[in-house]
Amino acid sequence: MTKRKNNNSIEEREREILILKTNVKHLTNDLRLTREENETSTKNYFEIYSNLEQKVEERTAELMKANRQLNVEIQERKRVEKALHKANEELETRVADRTADIARANEELRAEISERKRTEIELQKSKEAAEAANQAKSEFLANMGHEFRTPLNHVIGFTELVVDRNFGELNEVQEEYLNDVLQSSRHLLSLINDILDFSKLDAGESDLEPVDVNIKMLFRNTLAMVKEKAMNRGVQVLVDTDRAPEYVRADDKKLMKILYNLLSNALKFTPNGGSINLAAKMYNSYSVPGCEKPVKQNNIIYPIPNPKGNFIEISVADTGIGIKPEDQARIFDAFEQVDGSASKTYQGSGLGLSLTKHLVELHGGKIWVESEGEGRGSTFHCIIPV
Repeated sequence: MTKRKNNNSIEEREREILILKTNVKHLTNDLRLTREENETSTKNYFEIYSNLEQKVEERTAELMKANRQLNVEIQERKRVEKALHKANEELETRVADRTADIARANEELRAEISERKRTEIELQKSKEAAEAANQAKSEFLANMGHEFRTPLNHVIGFTELVVDRNFGELNEVQEEYLNDVLQSSRHLLSLINDILDFSKLDAGESDLEPVDVNIKMLFRNTLAMVKEKAMNRGVQVLVDTDRAPEYVRADDKKLMKILYNLLSNALKFTPNGGSINLAAKMYNSYSVPGCEKPVKQNNIIYPIPNPKGNFIEISVADTGIGIKPEDQARIFDAFEQVDGSASKTYQGSGLGLSLTKHLVELHGGKIWVESEGEGRGSTFHCIIPV
């Protein structure tokens, strides 16, 4: 019984020892696995640590680079802020100066406005005074024109009767003196008529009274007024109306005045034995040279009025003294003449061409002169829409 117990005890111990060995074996195996894991972990740790150090160094380098760049940007910003501050101070100074300038300019402007208002009031008063004076002048000229022309017509009429020997024969001296009286009286009457006509035109008191004007008849009647003087001086007057229309719509009296003034002017400046060429022709649409756009010659612009309509051009060409280029615009001004000296050779008031220009423009036309210079004659052109 006792032996059996001992055997059981030995078996239990062997079993326990076997269990212990199994446990030790398991523990050894676990310890080996744990050691291998620890070695792997340590290796991984060192690898991670090594990579971490490299990343830390790279990051540190990046941070240092960023820090240096940031320092540069900070310095640049400080410089910009300093410059901006300086510019702001300068701007404030300039604004203050500009404000002061504007204030002074405003004061000057207010003073100028006040002065201008005062001047406008004075100008208005002067205008009213000038209009009143002009009205008085017109009334005076109208009254005096009648007073002058009536006795002058009597002088001319009675002198013509005497010169024509209606009251007996005259000796040579008497005839010469009476012809001088007659010529001077006619010249004075012409001047008075020019002054009165110019005064009316200048005051805007002259209106057009258009009628159908026969061009050939107009030329014939006008030429009759200068024919005797031209014959006495041996000046030949040629007429060309072949390309002119039979009738034009215009103010016949004013058109005759235009033609008479141009013929008288040509006759006055043409020497004895010279010639005058009077011509008229019809133009239409854009066939007139310079009709497309204004033409500038000798500082004078010659636009053709109403370029889509019809025009009659009247030209008077002479073989007279000619006109310098610098005088070709001036001669159409009132009281201007080619020879403006005190000892001028040619008589006249200087109103003829100015009056002619007014009459042409009253018809809606233009007038100009062409000349190659002194001693080479002149050609006066006037274009009138019809």
